[in-house]
Amino acid sequence: MRDIEFRGRDKKTGKWVFGHYFVDVEQDGDMDRFIKVHYIMTPYGDHYQQIELDPETVGQYTGLLDRNGMRIFESDIVRYKGMAFPVRWDIEKAGFFVSNDKYWMMNGMDIEVIGNIYDNSELLEERNE
Repeated sequence: MRDIEFRGRDKKTGKWVFGHYFVDVEQDGDMDRFIKVHYIMTPYGDHYQQIELDPETVGQYTGLLDRNGMRIFESDIVRYKGMAFPVRWDIEKAGFFVSNDKYWMMNGMDIEVIGNIYDNSELLEERNE
C-alpha cells in the first residue's frame, strides 16, 4: 500500500509539519462569506492535532526515497548529475518528475534532496551555471 502524506508550513509558526491534508470551508465572520482553510492532521500523543497551513507550501510525498533514504516531496529540490531541479507533478504523465529541457526522470537512486523551493530557491538559480 502506498504511503500518502503531505507536508506544509504551519501558518502560525512557519515550521514544516507532516500528515494528512484536507481543506475545510469556514465562515469568515460575515454570514454570507465562506473561506477555504487548509489543514494537516498530524499525530500528537494518543490523538491527532489540526494545524492550519500556508496553502502555497503544501506538497505531497512522492512515495520515493532519495539515495540517502530521505523522503522526496513535491517542491523539493534535488540534485541529479550535478544539477539542481524542482520536483513537480506532471498531469500529462500522471506522476512526479524532475525536469529541464533534456531530462524527465524520477528515480530515487539517482537523486539527492538538497532543499525545497520555499527555503532554498537560490539553488535553482545556480543550476544552469
